[in-house]
Amino acid sequence: MTGIIDMGNNKIIDLKNIDADSTNNMKYAVNRYYVDNTFLKLAGGEMDGDIDMGNNKIIDLKDIDTTSTDNDNYAVNKKYVD
Repeated sequence: MTGIIDMGNNKIIDLKNIDADSTNNMKYAVNRYYVDNTFLKLAGGEMDGDIDMGNNKIIDLKDIDTTSTDNDNYAVNKKYVD
């Protein structure tokens, strides 16, 4: 099948779960469960494990409250360290 499929107001249902370890997943539509449980939400959510930034920078870190006693677990910007 090729070309655009106009679904109108209809839903696509019963999408199978994909293999999360596959490198060939770019060809598949995924269900909402997969998206909601695979990717970090833009607001809120929690992460665990290491984050490998490669050659990327962490930018736009806000200034911390220097009067707070709860700063031990926050990343700080270079201005704060200097």
